[in-house]
Amino acid sequence: MKIFDMACEPLKYDGEFNFATSQLASRVRDVGLNIKNHRSEWHTPPVDALFIHRKLGGLYLLASKLNASVNIKEIYTEFLHLRN
Repeated sequence: MKIFDMACEPLKYDGEFNFATSQLASRVRDVGLNIKNHRSEWHTPPVDALFIHRKLGGLYLLASKLNASVNIKEIYTEFLHLRN
């Protein structure tokens, strides 16, 4: 669950999240490498979760390459209000 919470940091950040200077990808990688050492706790996640992870990871890396600073929380909140 720790790695999921980490991946949601841009959604929870209040203000513009700077993807270019964030160390989030490195921290997620480090936690992932640590998980590798606990094989007894491994399980295959649902296919939907894998697709979402791939999409979010790709978007994060793209935003990083573009040196983007985006208020993801504001966009997400507006989207939720439009859906209700």
